[in-house]
Amino acid sequence: MKRKHPKSHVRWVRFLDKGYTSKQCATETEDGSLLAKVPQRDRDSAQLRRLVASARKAAECGIPVARYRNLVPHEPALGG
Repeated sequence: MKRKHPKSHVRWVRFLDKGYTSKQCATETEDGSLLAKVPQRDRDSAQLRRLVASARKAAECGIPVARYRNLVPHEPALGG
């Protein structure tokens, strides 16, 4: 979060014990609630880009899906 949004104030972070393919944490920022996901199984950045593109297309069609703000393919601090 700090690397991608250095000026955003993070109020709190809570790691979640959910998810099979990624580590996840819920955060509260001045921009609202966010969910950060760090891939653990498949770290292929091309696959992640396709996932983001698919979710955006689904949202444009009115399907309720997660809306991705940014893609950071590799974050050593979180093991992903």
